[in-house]
Amino acid sequence: MVDQEEIIARSSRHMPEEDFTFLVNLTLKHSWLEGLSEALAELWNLCENDSEYELVSNLIDQYKYLNEKGLTEASFDTAKQICETWQLDSENTLIVATSDKSEADGSQFFIQSIKNKFAEYGDWQENNFCSRVGDAYNRLEEKPNIVLVDDFIGTGNTMKRRVNAFKQQINKRNLNDFTTLYVISIAAMEFSKVTLDKLDINYYCPIWLKKGITESFSGEELEIFNQAMINLEAKLEKKYHGKDLPSFGYKKSESLFAIMSFNVPNNVFPIFWWPEKKNNKRRKTLFRRLI
Repeated sequence: MVDQEEIIARSSRHMPEEDFTFLVNLTLKHSWLEGLSEALAELWNLCENDSEYELVSNLIDQYKYLNEKGLTEASFDTAKQICETWQLDSENTLIVATSDKSEADGSQFFIQSIKNKFAEYGDWQENNFCSRVGDAYNRLEEKPNIVLVDDFIGTGNTMKRRVNAFKQQINKRNLNDFTTLYVISIAAMEFSKVTLDKLDINYYCPIWLKKGITESFSGEELEIFNQAMINLEAKLEKKYHGKDLPSFGYKKSESLFAIMSFNVPNNVFPIFWWPEKKNNKRRKTLFRRLI
Protein backbone atom coordinates (compact mmCIF):
# COMPACT_ATOMS: atom_id res chain seq x y z
CA MET A 1 0.00 0.00 0.00
CA VAL A 2 1.34 3.44 -0.96
CA ASP A 3 2.10 5.69 2.00
CA GLN A 4 0.36 9.05 1.58
CA GLU A 5 3.40 10.71 3.12
CA GLU A 6 5.40 9.52 0.11
CA ILE A 7 2.92 11.08 -2.32
CA ILE A 8 2.46 14.48 -0.70
CA ALA A 9 5.18 15.89 1.52
CA ARG A 10 3.95 17.44 4.73
CA SER A 11 3.87 21.22 4.41
CA SER A 12 5.90 23.48 6.70
CA ARG A 13 2.57 25.20 7.32
CA HIS A 14 -0.16 23.09 8.95
CA MET A 15 -2.31 21.50 6.27
CA PRO A 16 -5.80 20.30 7.21
CA GLU A 17 -6.32 16.58 6.77
CA GLU A 18 -8.98 17.10 4.10
CA ASP A 19 -6.57 19.21 2.03
CA PHE A 20 -3.83 16.64 2.42
CA THR A 21 -6.18 13.86 1.28
CA PHE A 22 -7.38 15.98 -1.65
CA LEU A 23 -3.81 16.52 -2.88
CA VAL A 24 -3.05 12.82 -2.56
CA ASN A 25 -6.06 12.00 -4.73
CA LEU A 26 -5.09 14.76 -7.18
CA THR A 27 -1.62 13.23 -7.52
CA LEU A 28 -3.07 9.76 -8.04
CA LYS A 29 -5.32 11.22 -10.75
CA HIS A 30 -2.49 13.00 -12.58
CA SER A 31 0.65 10.87 -12.69
CA TRP A 32 2.83 13.79 -13.83
CA LEU A 33 2.45 15.25 -10.32
CA GLU A 34 4.38 12.33 -8.80
CA GLY A 35 7.69 13.52 -7.39
CA LEU A 36 6.41 17.11 -7.18
CA SER A 37 4.79 16.86 -3.77
CA GLU A 38 6.62 19.80 -2.18
CA ALA A 39 5.89 22.08 -5.14
CA LEU A 40 2.24 21.03 -5.16
CA ALA A 41 1.91 21.67 -1.42
CA GLU A 42 3.56 25.08 -1.82
CA LEU A 43 1.19 26.01 -4.65
CA TRP A 44 -1.76 24.86 -2.55
CA ASN A 45 -0.54 26.94 0.39
CA LEU A 46 -0.45 30.00 -1.88
CA CYS A 47 -4.26 29.80 -1.85
CA GLU A 48 -6.26 31.47 0.91
CA ASN A 49 -9.94 30.93 0.03
CA ASP A 50 -12.25 28.46 -1.66
CA SER A 51 -12.24 30.18 -5.06
CA GLU A 52 -8.42 30.07 -5.21
CA TYR A 53 -8.32 26.42 -4.14
CA GLU A 54 -10.99 25.54 -6.71
CA LEU A 55 -9.21 27.44 -9.47
CA VAL A 56 -5.85 25.74 -8.85
CA SER A 57 -7.37 22.25 -8.80
CA ASN A 58 -9.40 23.04 -11.92
CA LEU A 59 -6.36 24.27 -13.84
CA ILE A 60 -4.39 21.17 -12.85
CA ASP A 61 -7.24 19.02 -14.14
CA GLN A 62 -7.06 20.89 -17.47
CA TYR A 63 -3.27 20.78 -17.71
CA LYS A 64 -1.86 19.05 -20.79
CA TYR A 65 1.42 17.43 -19.82
CA LEU A 66 3.31 15.48 -22.46
CA ASN A 67 5.45 12.64 -21.12
CA GLU A 68 7.82 10.56 -23.26
CA LYS A 69 4.92 8.52 -24.66
CA GLY A 70 2.97 11.64 -25.55
CA LEU A 71 5.96 13.22 -27.27
CA THR A 72 6.54 10.03 -29.28
CA GLU A 73 2.91 10.00 -30.40
CA ALA A 74 3.12 13.66 -31.46
CA SER A 75 6.32 12.88 -33.37
CA PHE A 76 4.70 10.02 -35.28
CA ASP A 77 1.68 12.25 -36.02
CA THR A 78 4.05 14.89 -37.40
CA ALA A 79 5.80 12.45 -39.73
CA LYS A 80 2.43 11.11 -40.92
CA GLN A 81 1.15 14.62 -41.61
CA ILE A 82 4.23 15.53 -43.64
CA CYS A 83 4.55 12.32 -45.60
CA GLU A 84 0.98 11.04 -45.96
CA THR A 85 -1.31 14.07 -45.72
CA TRP A 86 0.91 16.68 -47.34
CA GLN A 87 2.68 14.01 -49.40
CA LEU A 88 6.08 15.65 -49.13
CA ASP A 89 9.11 13.49 -49.90
CA SER A 90 12.75 13.48 -48.88
CA GLU A 91 14.02 14.65 -52.24
CA ASN A 92 12.08 17.91 -52.10
CA THR A 93 11.69 18.75 -48.40
CA LEU A 94 13.72 20.53 -45.72
CA ILE A 95 12.43 20.37 -42.13
CA VAL A 96 13.65 23.35 -40.09
CA ALA A 97 13.65 24.09 -36.35
CA THR A 98 12.47 27.65 -35.70
CA SER A 99 15.44 28.37 -33.43
CA ASP A 100 17.48 31.45 -34.34
CA LYS A 101 19.93 31.18 -31.43
CA SER A 102 23.02 29.13 -30.71
CA GLU A 103 21.46 27.84 -27.47
CA ALA A 104 19.36 24.70 -27.66
CA ASP A 105 15.59 25.22 -27.57
CA GLY A 106 12.35 23.24 -27.78
CA SER A 107 12.14 23.31 -31.57
CA GLN A 108 15.56 21.66 -31.85
CA PHE A 109 14.60 18.97 -29.35
CA PHE A 110 11.47 18.29 -31.37
CA ILE A 111 13.54 17.95 -34.55
CA GLN A 112 15.63 15.31 -32.79
CA SER A 113 12.48 13.54 -31.63
CA ILE A 114 10.91 13.25 -35.09
CA LYS A 115 13.94 12.28 -37.18
CA ASN A 116 13.73 8.52 -36.83
CA LYS A 117 9.94 8.57 -37.36
CA PHE A 118 10.59 9.15 -41.06
CA ALA A 119 12.47 5.87 -41.52
CA GLU A 120 9.38 4.10 -42.89
CA TYR A 121 8.68 6.83 -45.43
CA GLY A 122 11.58 6.43 -47.84
CA ASP A 123 15.03 7.87 -48.20
CA TRP A 124 14.94 10.56 -45.48
CA GLN A 125 18.42 11.49 -44.23
CA GLU A 126 20.13 13.84 -41.78
CA ASN A 127 20.42 16.55 -44.43
CA ASN A 128 16.61 16.77 -44.60
CA PHE A 129 16.68 18.35 -41.14
CA CYS A 130 18.07 21.75 -40.18
CA SER A 131 18.48 22.93 -36.58
CA ARG A 132 18.54 26.71 -37.19
CA VAL A 133 16.62 29.03 -39.47
CA GLY A 134 19.77 30.94 -40.42
CA ASP A 135 21.35 27.78 -41.84
CA ALA A 136 18.17 27.01 -43.77
CA TYR A 137 18.26 30.36 -45.59
CA ASN A 138 21.38 29.17 -47.42
CA ARG A 139 19.61 26.04 -48.63
CA LEU A 140 16.42 27.50 -50.09
CA GLU A 141 17.51 26.72 -53.65
CA GLU A 142 17.95 23.02 -52.77
CA LYS A 143 14.41 21.98 -51.88
CA PRO A 144 11.03 23.54 -52.75
CA ASN A 145 9.20 22.48 -49.56
CA ILE A 146 10.21 24.11 -46.27
CA VAL A 147 8.54 22.81 -43.09
CA LEU A 148 9.05 25.05 -40.03
CA VAL A 149 8.82 23.08 -36.79
CA ASP A 150 8.32 24.32 -33.22
CA ASP A 151 7.36 22.72 -29.92
CA PHE A 152 4.67 25.25 -28.93
CA ILE A 153 2.76 28.12 -30.52
CA GLY A 154 1.31 30.60 -28.05
CA THR A 155 0.15 33.88 -29.57
CA GLY A 156 1.47 32.89 -32.99
CA ASN A 157 3.59 36.02 -33.26
CA THR A 158 6.94 34.23 -33.11
CA MET A 159 5.90 31.88 -35.89
CA LYS A 160 4.58 34.86 -37.85
CA ARG A 161 8.01 36.51 -37.64
CA ARG A 162 9.74 33.30 -38.75
CA VAL A 163 7.42 32.79 -41.70
CA ASN A 164 7.71 36.41 -42.82
CA ALA A 165 11.50 36.22 -42.55
CA PHE A 166 11.49 33.16 -44.81
CA LYS A 167 9.16 34.90 -47.25
CA GLN A 168 11.59 37.81 -47.43
CA GLN A 169 14.48 35.45 -48.15
CA ILE A 170 12.41 33.61 -50.75
CA ASN A 171 11.45 36.87 -52.44
CA LYS A 172 15.04 38.09 -52.34
CA ARG A 173 16.15 34.97 -54.22
CA ASN A 174 13.22 35.10 -56.66
CA LEU A 175 11.98 31.72 -55.45
CA ASN A 176 8.30 32.61 -54.99
CA ASP A 177 7.22 30.17 -57.69
CA PHE A 178 9.59 27.49 -56.39
CA THR A 179 9.15 27.39 -52.61
CA THR A 180 6.17 26.39 -50.45
CA LEU A 181 6.16 26.97 -46.68
CA TYR A 182 4.52 24.71 -44.09
CA VAL A 183 4.29 25.01 -40.29
CA ILE A 184 4.07 22.29 -37.64
CA SER A 185 4.02 22.52 -33.84
CA ILE A 186 3.47 19.90 -31.16
CA ALA A 187 0.84 22.09 -29.53
CA ALA A 188 -0.74 25.50 -30.05
CA MET A 189 -3.29 27.81 -28.49
CA GLU A 190 -6.54 27.86 -30.43
CA PHE A 191 -6.60 31.67 -30.50
CA SER A 192 -3.33 31.62 -32.50
CA LYS A 193 -5.29 30.32 -35.52
CA VAL A 194 -6.29 33.91 -36.28
CA THR A 195 -2.62 34.81 -36.76
CA LEU A 196 -1.68 31.56 -38.53
CA ASP A 197 -4.59 31.80 -40.98
CA LYS A 198 -3.42 35.24 -42.11
CA LEU A 199 -0.04 33.77 -43.10
CA ASP A 200 -1.74 31.85 -45.92
CA ILE A 201 0.26 28.66 -45.39
CA ASN A 202 -0.50 25.04 -44.50
CA TYR A 203 -0.10 24.37 -40.78
CA TYR A 204 -0.69 21.43 -38.45
CA CYS A 205 -0.73 20.86 -34.68
CA PRO A 206 -1.72 17.53 -33.12
CA ILE A 207 -2.71 19.31 -29.87
CA TRP A 208 -4.90 22.44 -29.69
CA LEU A 209 -5.44 24.20 -26.35
CA LYS A 210 -8.02 26.59 -24.95
CA LYS A 211 -7.27 29.44 -22.56
CA GLY A 212 -7.40 28.02 -19.04
CA ILE A 213 -9.85 30.58 -17.62
CA THR A 214 -11.34 32.85 -20.29
CA GLU A 215 -12.28 30.04 -22.69
CA SER A 216 -13.11 27.49 -20.01
CA PHE A 217 -15.56 29.37 -17.76
CA SER A 218 -18.34 31.89 -18.19
CA GLY A 219 -20.60 34.24 -16.28
CA GLU A 220 -20.09 34.69 -12.56
CA GLU A 221 -17.67 31.75 -12.39
CA LEU A 222 -15.40 33.44 -14.95
CA GLU A 223 -15.40 36.66 -12.95
CA ILE A 224 -14.63 34.83 -9.70
CA PHE A 225 -11.76 32.80 -11.19
CA ASN A 226 -10.24 35.82 -12.94
CA GLN A 227 -10.11 37.63 -9.61
CA ALA A 228 -8.75 34.53 -7.89
CA MET A 229 -5.84 34.41 -10.36
CA ILE A 230 -5.17 38.12 -9.85
CA ASN A 231 -5.04 37.50 -6.10
CA LEU A 232 -2.68 34.53 -6.49
CA GLU A 233 -0.32 36.45 -8.76
CA ALA A 234 -0.25 39.34 -6.27
CA LYS A 235 1.63 36.99 -3.92
CA LEU A 236 4.45 36.56 -6.45
CA GLU A 237 7.47 38.84 -6.97
CA LYS A 238 6.77 41.26 -9.84
CA LYS A 239 10.25 41.02 -11.34
CA TYR A 240 12.88 38.31 -11.62
CA HIS A 241 16.28 38.82 -13.27
CA GLY A 242 14.94 42.07 -14.66
CA LYS A 243 11.95 40.41 -16.34
CA ASP A 244 8.35 41.35 -15.51
CA LEU A 245 5.99 38.67 -14.29
CA PRO A 246 3.81 37.79 -17.34
CA SER A 247 0.37 38.04 -15.78
CA PHE A 248 -1.93 35.19 -16.92
CA GLY A 249 1.00 34.02 -19.09
CA TYR A 250 2.77 35.92 -21.87
CA LYS A 251 0.29 38.22 -23.65
CA LYS A 252 -2.37 36.72 -21.34
CA SER A 253 -2.22 33.41 -23.17
CA GLU A 254 -3.55 31.48 -20.14
CA SER A 255 -1.72 28.34 -21.33
CA LEU A 256 -1.67 24.99 -19.55
CA PHE A 257 0.96 22.97 -21.37
CA ALA A 258 4.33 21.40 -20.71
CA ILE A 259 6.56 18.72 -22.19
CA MET A 260 8.66 16.53 -19.93
CA SER A 261 12.22 17.92 -19.60
CA PHE A 262 11.44 20.94 -21.83
CA ASN A 263 11.53 24.57 -20.69
CA VAL A 264 7.91 25.39 -19.80
CA PRO A 265 6.50 28.11 -22.13
CA ASN A 266 6.19 31.58 -20.60
CA ASN A 267 2.62 31.55 -21.98
CA VAL A 268 1.73 29.31 -19.02
CA PHE A 269 0.16 30.89 -15.92
CA PRO A 270 3.16 32.02 -13.83
CA ILE A 271 1.78 30.48 -10.60
CA PHE A 272 3.03 27.18 -12.06
CA TRP A 273 6.63 28.28 -12.76
CA TRP A 274 7.53 31.79 -11.51
CA PRO A 275 10.42 31.18 -9.06
CA GLU A 276 9.88 33.85 -6.41
CA LYS A 277 7.19 34.98 -4.01
CA LYS A 278 7.03 38.49 -2.58
CA ASN A 279 10.18 39.79 -0.88
CA ASN A 280 12.37 37.65 -3.17
CA LYS A 281 11.48 34.43 -1.38
CA ARG A 282 12.29 31.37 -3.49
CA ARG A 283 9.51 28.89 -4.09
CA LYS A 284 9.34 25.33 -5.36
CA THR A 285 7.35 25.18 -8.61
CA LEU A 286 5.62 22.44 -10.57
CA PHE A 287 7.50 23.47 -13.72
CA ARG A 288 10.78 25.19 -14.48
CA ARG A 289 11.87 27.83 -16.93
CA LEU A 290 15.20 29.57 -17.45
CA ILE A 291 14.49 33.30 -17.46
